[in-house]
Amino acid sequence: MTDADIHRDEEVDEVDEVDTGRALAWLRECNGPFEGRIHPLVAGVHVVGRTREATVVLTDHDVSRRHARLQVSPEGLWLEDLESKNGVFLDGTTRVEGPVLLEHGHRFQVGGVTLELSHPDSRVLRALEQAGEFTMTRYTVSRVRELGSRRARGGARGLLVPLAATLMFALLSVLLWLRP
Repeated sequence: MTDADIHRDEEVDEVDEVDTGRALAWLRECNGPFEGRIHPLVAGVHVVGRTREATVVLTDHDVSRRHARLQVSPEGLWLEDLESKNGVFLDGTTRVEGPVLLEHGHRFQVGGVTLELSHPDSRVLRALEQAGEFTMTRYTVSRVRELGSRRARGGARGLLVPLAATLMFALLSVLLWLRP
């Protein structure tokens, strides 16, 4: 085990267990000895790698033990290289630098294995957005905490608009109630 492997192990957050009945997305192996194999992904954090603790286990010798992190949500799949030796590539050419949002149909390469994302929800959300429709996403408690911590770093500015709207509503209610 190298120092880089130890560093990668520390970087990986808790990996969610896979419940195939609640899968939001699927990864299909497009080549290699297990071509066609499907990996179901529920909402949450997953790891792609050679280790048995990974959610998506790939046996290719060019795949690191903990090669990439996946964050699955209704909007799509966030892909991040975990400082692997051979990197992660989009559509065979572009090396992934930092988190990248993938949608239905995107392909990426981990070691010698190409994976294709099937994420029907992301297709629906994009179609609704393009049609000008309003969409709403329900988040888990952990996602709400994550968003809350980001807001805390940004200061109280994020609360200004909801507070002003509440005060305007209260003022309007009082004026209507006092009106003869």
